[in-house]
Amino acid sequence: LVDLNIYVANQILSYNNGGNVFQSNTDIPNVGLRLGFNWGEEGKRSTVGLSGLWGQDHPNVKKHQSFLGDVDWQWWATDNFAFGGEAIYRQIDWDPATSAGFGRNGKYYAGLVNLRYDFSDVWDGTIKYAYSRDVNGANSAGALVTPAYGTGGVQSLLGMKEQMHEITLAGNYTITDGAKLKLEGDYSLVRLPGTTRKNQQVFGLAGAFAYEF
Repeated sequence: LVDLNIYVANQILSYNNGGNVFQSNTDIPNVGLRLGFNWGEEGKRSTVGLSGLWGQDHPNVKKHQSFLGDVDWQWWATDNFAFGGEAIYRQIDWDPATSAGFGRNGKYYAGLVNLRYDFSDVWDGTIKYAYSRDVNGANSAGALVTPAYGTGGVQSLLGMKEQMHEITLAGNYTITDGAKLKLEGDYSLVRLPGTTRKNQQVFGLAGAFAYEF
């Protein structure tokens, strides 16, 4: 009914700005955990999880750590209908000692909700909406990428103060025990800052055949 996972890793919250990713070790490991609560029947078990992650983004700098918080859930309201989702907040702290004394923390949040319905023993469908936002990314027309590590500026995962919306429709058809067809369609809208950039729209379609031996 209750599970707890705790782990340590080297630089899992890696500094991602100007290409400096996983290039240096940190002398203090990152620590993460997830506390989960589970109930219901096997195969349609409801879950709620609380996760946290803390560590260094800057190699061998023992302050200005970064962190992440997350909650996820999947609730089977009936035998045929499930409501799931996730919400996350992420912060990357800037280090004034190595950033010429100026800059801003990188802040991000995102979430998703998904609705699944089992139409029969062989058909099921899911609709999902997801959203993400870079709060403090660069927003001027010429600042597409924030300064590299050691020159100050904004800590940014995406490089821009952007928002993204995504809608997904998916369906599964069980041919026989262990064999399943999958089809998924996706639409994404990326809203970019400034007046000189155009919003981006992306369409995608994917199919798969899965077989369990």
